[in-house]
Amino acid sequence: WGRIDAAYDVAVIPREYLPLDTEDGRVVVLGTYRGTARRQPARVDAAFAHVITVKNGQITALQQITDTVRWDIPV
Repeated sequence: WGRIDAAYDVAVIPREYLPLDTEDGRVVVLGTYRGTARRQPARVDAAFAHVITVKNGQITALQQITDTVRWDIPV
């Protein structure tokens, strides 16, 4: 997320939390990234799904799925 944070001022807006595997501590979070580019006149409005694993109150794994076409991140 370092490149995203450097290029955009983004809000993470969760919409829905879906338990995936309560014994394994996994949950799916659906939502939207919304924000503006820091150095150019560009906006982002991209859906996301995060698969998060929590153990002992700590996030131990995260898989992020997002609409990459909506992001214009310089290489």
